[in-house]
Order: sequence, then C-alpha cells, then structure tokens
Amino acid sequence: SDSICIATQLPRGAGDEAEFHRSESLRLMSEAGVSVMRSDILWHQVESEKGVFTWEGYDRVIEAAHSNNIKVMGLLAYGNTWATADTQDDHSFPPDDPMDFANYAVAVAERYRESLHSVEVWNEPNLWIRFWKSTDGGAHPERYAKLLRATGDAIRSAEPELPVLFGGTFFHELPNVMPGSVNFVRSAHEALPGLGQHYDALAYHPYTNYPPQAAPESNEEFEIPLVQMSDQLKATMGDFGAGDKA
Repeated sequence: SDSICIATQLPRGAGDEAEFHRSESLRLMSEAGVSVMRSDILWHQVESEKGVFTWEGYDRVIEAAHSNNIKVMGLLAYGNTWATADTQDDHSFPPDDPMDFANYAVAVAERYRESLHSVEVWNEPNLWIRFWKSTDGGAHPERYAKLLRATGDAIRSAEPELPVLFGGTFFHELPNVMPGSVNFVRSAHEALPGLGQHYDALAYHPYTNYPPQAAPESNEEFEIPLVQMSDQLKATMGDFGAGDKA
C-alpha cells in the first residue's frame, strides 16, 4: 500500500486549545501525505458501565480526522474493571468473557464505519507486565486468541468490509519477561486452530532493543533486521495456513 500511517493521540477535549491542537496537527499530517492515523479508542472510557456508551471525545477526534481525509486505524484497548474479576482498578486486565469486548468493538465499528481504515485488537498483548496483565504473572496467548476470534467474528457480522488486525506485538523475545512476536503468534495459533480465519492482517512492533541504538537493518548483538522480523512472522503464519495475510 502507498498509504502513510502515523500513530498519534490527539486531545479529545471541547476547549479552544484542544480544538486548535487537533486541527493544526491534522492539517500538518494531511500536508505531509498522511492518510491513516493509528489512534486508541479506549474501552473503559467508551463503556465505563456495561451497555452505556460515551462517545463525545472520540467523536471530536475522528470527525476532525475525517474532515482532513485521514482514516483512523482504531486501536481497541484495553480492559474494563466491570468486565473482570481479576482487578477492581486496573484497566490492563483482559475481560472474563471475550464477548464483552467484542460487543464494544462492534459499537465502535458501527459508529465510525465511514472513518475507519481498520481496527486493531489490543496493543502488545504479549507484554503481560504492562498491557495484558494476569494474576499468575505471564502471557496468555490462548486467552488472547479467544478474544481475537470473538472480536473478529462479531465485527465481520456487523461490518464485513472492515479489516481486523491481530494486535501489534513487541517483536523481541525477552527471557523471563515476555514471549516475542514469533512465539506469541505461534502459541496463539496452536491454542486455537483456524485462528487465521478470524482476522485479516497481523500487526507487530519492530522496535530495536532499548534504549534504541541501532538502525532498522542492524544485526549487531541482539538486534534483528526489520526484514528478518517480517520474514519470520510470515513463515510462522504460513505454518498455520495464514501466510497470505498482510
């Protein structure tokens, strides 16, 4: 694709300062040729009470993007305290019932159908110490697979033309901390055969190790060239019949 995509979070407020920041940022992005922006649509803010939706702030951002001919890659994240028994105050835990998340995803898809480029299901679900927390301390690719399946199927039923993305994983393997993209993606497909039928493309985050000190093509020390990251994930998806996905 020739699309230029940028990840950004714009202010959602109604005041003059927020409005200026939104409009000026989007104007500059449009002039730079950006056609897609990845922006979160946080579940706990949209649906703080089950079945009760609040859209005003996201309406401002997405309508402003639409007026600048910029599509939104909606990042659907994260958890919701009413949807899990694992926490009372942390929005990083996944829901007990994947359909609770899927219902929110459908509400987003239906409301913003004209402005969405795609939706991404969670952010870095392999990074369990921050974005996909667990009570036992560890990643749960099988649980993520069930969430992705439920969400992908629900969105396809409601908005069949809207692409659904496997949530972007942090690529590098960090022993005793988290599985890397290849292991996480493999484990998710092993846990749920046919998972590739429930999403349209796979996202991943090809960061260098922290702190960043290497170019994307570097293979020094622990670095992995970006092209090799892509090839490894393609091969892994191919093992499960999903190698034709982007």
